Amino acid sequence: MKLSKKFLIAIFTITAITSCKKLDIVPTDRFSDATFWKVDANVYSALYNNYHLMYNSGLYFSSEALSDNAYARSGDVNIISGGNATASTSKFAGDWSNYYSDIKSCNEFLTFVNQNSTLSKYVINRIRAETRFLLAFAHFNLTKSLGDVPLLTDNITPDESKVIRRTPKADVVKFIISELQAAIP
Repeated sequence: MKLSKKFLIAIFTITAITSCKKLDIVPTDRFSDATFWKVDANVYSALYNNYHLMYNSGLYFSSEALSDNAYARSGDVNIISGGNATASTSKFAGDWSNYYSDIKSCNEFLTFVNQNSTLSKYVINRIRAETRFLLAFAHFNLTKSLGDVPLLTDNITPDESKVIRRTPKADVVKFIISELQAAIP
């Protein structure tokens, strides 16, 4: 009886150890981190997404309504232009979220785009330069409005994003200038 239990435990252990290798395969029904960047159309889609995140109508028209170029009759823009805004005014949180979504997307693009081996080096360098401009533009808009902001130069994890500190505006501006200079061929 003891021998059969040990035999069953040994068979179970061997099966469990050897079967795990089959679980480490790349999915064939969808893109994964291992395959996404290898497809040219996906690289361009990721680039277009970065452009899409650069400016939405809320970011564009709200900024205009805060100047003398346009007028908004209601909402956060009126609260801000009336001098009654607080840190909890939703426009600030929305802008923060929009720009950092773009920054995350740009950093992810810059981290993984070199996995593509079918696009030419010229094209990869060009779209990396475009993305560096978009990264600088997002940081510029944040620091223009908010001063000291967290400077995200790499593709960070969600846990890392919870502990990052604000960077002095002067350092953010240096980063913006360096990204713009690096984007020039």
